[in-house]
Amino acid sequence: MTGSTNSADFPTTPGAFNTTCTGFCNTSFVTKVLADGGLGYSTFMGGVTGAWAIVVDSAGAAYITGGAGSGLPLVNAFQSVPAGGFAQKLKPDGTALDYSTYLGGGGDWGRGIAVDTSGSAYVVGSTSAMNFPLKNALQSSLLYPLSNAFITKFSPDGASLAFSTYLGGTSPFNSAGDVATGVAIDPLGNIHITGTSSSCEFPLSLNAFNTDCGRISTDPEVFRRHPELGWQPDSVFHVHAERTGGIFTRNRSRQERQQLRRRHYDFEQLSSAESHRNITAGVIEWFRHRT
Repeated sequence: MTGSTNSADFPTTPGAFNTTCTGFCNTSFVTKVLADGGLGYSTFMGGVTGAWAIVVDSAGAAYITGGAGSGLPLVNAFQSVPAGGFAQKLKPDGTALDYSTYLGGGGDWGRGIAVDTSGSAYVVGSTSAMNFPLKNALQSSLLYPLSNAFITKFSPDGASLAFSTYLGGTSPFNSAGDVATGVAIDPLGNIHITGTSSSCEFPLSLNAFNTDCGRISTDPEVFRRHPELGWQPDSVFHVHAERTGGIFTRNRSRQERQQLRRRHYDFEQLSSAESHRNITAGVIEWFRHRT
């Protein structure tokens, strides 16, 4: 688990990466809880940070993202200049960082993170920075000053970017803008992104499930990046990749789920309506698009 703490006496374990939180304590933590309820490890992550999301790879390494201020420990960093977002990778035993880096240009926040089989981390969130780091971008400019979503893929060592892009519209109906809150990688290499949008100009595909704009509430949206053909809009707070490529959504407040229809040429058959009950099977949970 991850999060943020203001407690200097937050429980840490001997030999962990960082066991002290000095001064005005305001930092992230990562804690591994064993099956019997004991602690595998527990550590502060350093700097003035607030972690928002965590993912663990097949080797047990933990990756986190969130919002950052000053003092982030830099290890093999892509970006050393302080910004609003950050990404960190913690070794499987919790004793050290493989990398730790800022991400953004200011006004950034990492809200979701995923990792693929090669060890590349994918961070999504929101930004108001006109100088957000971009590479091979689908959208090369900030379309709404208060907030556009972003999706960034790191190299496995965290020292460079494979791609990074803004994602959003001009948000004319309220100030919420566009925020990516979850990301998942399916077995075909597609990247599924979920979140909310107040942009009626949010980029949609011709075969989108819902093309209506609510105009009042902030509507959840989903995007997908095909590994060869690039960005494919799909259409929420969380997203999980199911082994067959099937996708589901969840509303955190209503716990309301809906199986989406089969879509796109490279998806295998969606799982049954019952299979989404077993989260451990790797099922995507989804939220319905409101109108």
